Amino acid sequence: MIQNRNISIFIISCFLCLFLSKNEAMGQFDMGMENYSIQVLNDTVAVKPGQFAFNSITINNTSDQDLVLGLGFSLPVGWGFVTNPDPKVVVKRGEFLSIPFRIAPSRAALGDVNYPITIIFQNPMTGKEIKQNFFVRINNNTVWNASLLSSNLLIEPTDSLSKFELRVKNNGNKRELFEISLRSDLRLSLPSTGTQFILWPGKDTTVTVFVASRSKLANTNTVLFFVKAQKETVLLTGNVYFTSDTFQGKTSRFGSMPIDVEYFGVNMFKRNSSYNYFDISGNYDYGKNRSLNFRLRTNSVNLGDIFSTQFYSLRYSSDRFEVGVGSQNRFLNYQINGYGANVVFKNKKQSEFELYGVKGYQKDDQVLGLRIDNNISESLNLSTNAMLIDDKKKDVLAFFSLHKLEKKSTVNDQISVSGGYSAGKHIDTLNYGYMGGYRIEKRYNLVRLQSSYQYYSPLYYGLLRGVIHGSHELRFGTKKATFSLFSQTNSRQPVQLNSENVSFSSLNYKTFDSGLRFGFANQVNNISFEFSYLEQYQQNEDLSKMKGYRSTVYLTSNKAKFFQTLRFSYTQASIKELADSNMNNSYSAYYQMKYKNIGVNANYAFGPNYYFDYLSYYKSNVLPNSQNVSVFYELNNKSKTFYNRLNLTVSNRSNFEHPSMYVRNELYFEMPKIKSRITLFSSFDIKDVSNTMSFNVSVKKTLDVPMIFKQKYYSASLFLFKDLNNNDLFDNGEEPLSNVNIKINDITFKSNSKGMIFLKNAEEKQYIIDYKVIQNLKGWMVKDGTVDTLNLDRNVSLGVPFKQSRMVAGRVKFENENTYNNKIEAANGILIIAINKKGEIFKSSTNSKGEFYFNLNKDFYNIQMPTNIFGEEYHVEKSIFSVDLTNENYSEIEFKVVKQRRKINIRKQ
Repeated sequence: MIQNRNISIFIISCFLCLFLSKNEAMGQFDMGMENYSIQVLNDTVAVKPGQFAFNSITINNTSDQDLVLGLGFSLPVGWGFVTNPDPKVVVKRGEFLSIPFRIAPSRAALGDVNYPITIIFQNPMTGKEIKQNFFVRINNNTVWNASLLSSNLLIEPTDSLSKFELRVKNNGNKRELFEISLRSDLRLSLPSTGTQFILWPGKDTTVTVFVASRSKLANTNTVLFFVKAQKETVLLTGNVYFTSDTFQGKTSRFGSMPIDVEYFGVNMFKRNSSYNYFDISGNYDYGKNRSLNFRLRTNSVNLGDIFSTQFYSLRYSSDRFEVGVGSQNRFLNYQINGYGANVVFKNKKQSEFELYGVKGYQKDDQVLGLRIDNNISESLNLSTNAMLIDDKKKDVLAFFSLHKLEKKSTVNDQISVSGGYSAGKHIDTLNYGYMGGYRIEKRYNLVRLQSSYQYYSPLYYGLLRGVIHGSHELRFGTKKATFSLFSQTNSRQPVQLNSENVSFSSLNYKTFDSGLRFGFANQVNNISFEFSYLEQYQQNEDLSKMKGYRSTVYLTSNKAKFFQTLRFSYTQASIKELADSNMNNSYSAYYQMKYKNIGVNANYAFGPNYYFDYLSYYKSNVLPNSQNVSVFYELNNKSKTFYNRLNLTVSNRSNFEHPSMYVRNELYFEMPKIKSRITLFSSFDIKDVSNTMSFNVSVKKTLDVPMIFKQKYYSASLFLFKDLNNNDLFDNGEEPLSNVNIKINDITFKSNSKGMIFLKNAEEKQYIIDYKVIQNLKGWMVKDGTVDTLNLDRNVSLGVPFKQSRMVAGRVKFENENTYNNKIEAANGILIIAINKKGEIFKSSTNSKGEFYFNLNKDFYNIQMPTNIFGEEYHVEKSIFSVDLTNENYSEIEFKVVKQRRKINIRKQ
């Protein structure tokens, strides 16, 4: 056995030297004085739309005792968990624990965006919270549609400009490149060879196609629109008839709620331990940050023992108020798992006041709680948590509270003071307890101090009864090199109750660790060395304290797609009763690596590294020895239709006869056309397949269920008129403006004969009214500005006065260089642009005679015509004219387009 140990030491030493010599350093996540480390499996998780995001957290407990941690998550709005993680985490001493979880992104999440997920660990003994982030990126999903706002267009004889509005909307979650091409006997302003544009997710655009009514090659009035993206082409047909003065919004008064229905089958091949259940959830968005969501998980259908999976909740939330009923699951010095209700109030400072009541599922207990999170100022916070617990099973009625005042100047400059009290009645005995503590983090130039202390009296009610924790560190140096002195003590006092009828057992223990640490880091790697004196003890009749020294080296490396962390420790310790057992030297190592889609987790321990190892050897006479190696591989196929994760874990402990070799595989299939997905998970021990085989299935389907709630839709009317006396009122003798076209949120309107424009059953939101597009109103323009904002939160009627304007008139003239060719090209439908000093753009178009005009304000303008619409055989002599309308009311310009003489190349023989 000694020979095997020496070989293991030699292999680990070579392994350590290899990584120290080949890797450069990086800064690792600063855990402060916490004797555990956390590592997220994937820094970024890419998932398909509608797919859950799989990730896991590995917690490595480097302390000398078991750790009980609080686990929480901060998710983006509308996101949730497939299965709620347990808020209480227990990690054995010297071991690591991997916690897998699945997150369901919101249906409104965009593709190609990194959404941050924050994982929050709280050590209730120190009061320290540690946060770690990773990102979830929704893969691109190509979903788009194209439509004509009006497929029929009527062009009146007096119109100088008419147009189609082609709306293209990107309903996917990626940026899409679109190409538009046209086919028609009409003369169109959009080149038939195609035009391109890019749309962001959730965005839409309107392509304006100008139509010249008196310029066509045949009698047909049909326009074909070809919209192409991602090898898919949509054909739309428009007929030229008229432009409407009314926009008809929603045809239905009711909305719909997306509901996800998912079936789970667990351990399907095991008759006595298999169970099945359904998970149903939905979210209804009212707008203005108001939503109603629910979740219902049915109880399991089990062939053997009853396994409870029941979970249900209904929650309404807004900016200032939240209320929820149903299942509750949280951890705060007490494990809450039951059903009840909670109410949360918020103010402008984002302070929160919460009341909740819970009836336990498994324990026969009832809990009434209060939580106050008061942000007194930007740097000062006062929080209170209180619980009243009625435990019928233990016949205990107890109350405890925790108060914390925290002042935070910066991340590295903060101080907090905590205190609390409790009262518990068991049978006829009333016991009182208290707790108190502090935490200080202070940095001054190159010196940093961290010190925390928490004391819970033996009669303080809850999971931390009798716990005393102290953690202190004084650090010198910079980010590249540090030197630290540290000390940490954990202990639990025995509980002594006054009543002879009360029986309560608690584990009395004490650990002490004190020493020094060196650290070196750069942008890639971090390496640190630690040396400490330690003592460990647990109340025991046979063994005394474990005393000795421990040396530890840490290494983390992170560059590009490669990450690794290594911890190696050597312990020299002894216990008086086992001094002759030749067990003074012990070793342990932990390694984690991830490269692209391949990763490894491994633990190795030889000899008694902890007090409990000596105790195990004393009872079984087996030398402590354990190895644990886990290798995984992830795969996504090119079409993104399935996701595969394969994991192999080999574990071997000295107190087991045979090692275990578990194979786990997860497959994810997606069927986006029917809004469904299937997940298959299998697990088994290669050496004992029949007894360890596990097979799980989940099938998810999304339904759009109509709601009985009426949506809020409103109507608006605009009255356009000539305001001759500039009093903003429609007086006798003034005229309405008919056949005037404007844009409202990129939708084109034309006023009727009474000067009216209507929106009917429109959504409640802001509408931008753009008057710059007016083309057929000579000598008049809107009185105040060129853009209005219409807040449609009720039915609205607006009068829009117009004043007399300054004008720019002009024409486009075609000429031929060939004197023998007298054919004149048609100049109808050519786009002309005017730009003022502010950068505002005004558009006009030529009529059948090549004429155009602008109604403009007092300003300087550049009038220009695109030169790329005529082809190589045409040449524009001057494409930009500058016009000064500050001193004159009217200006005329002329664009000359020359058809060039054809060049003939003659080769000499």
